[in-house]
Amino acid sequence: MRLTRLRIENFRCIKYLDIELGATTVFIGPNNAGKTAILDAIRIALTRRWGQKGTGFTEYDVHLASESDDPKLSSGIVIEIRTEEVTAGDWPDEVQQDLTEIMQLDPALEKVS
Repeated sequence: MRLTRLRIENFRCIKYLDIELGATTVFIGPNNAGKTAILDAIRIALTRRWGQKGTGFTEYDVHLASESDDPKLSSGIVIEIRTEEVTAGDWPDEVQQDLTEIMQLDPALEKVS
């Protein structure tokens, strides 16, 4: 399995991020630039455990434009990953079953997303 694309919205310091991932992708930047937030978002999407220590998102996980914004009025957190098989059939049956259980139909596109 290879991660090919990552989209994050309203998560921690990230308002919006949509990047294509190569075979090797390296995140480089100063402290508090969002590198750990990106890795945490990938972990959440792959493990289905969200928030700190897997207990759910907190108000600190929601990106706010200013300190006076209310996280309860946020449009919500979006973490979406796209994956692909390197060669057809290289994913184990249990992975395919797990993916079948978590795929969501995008009503706007009328296809699996």
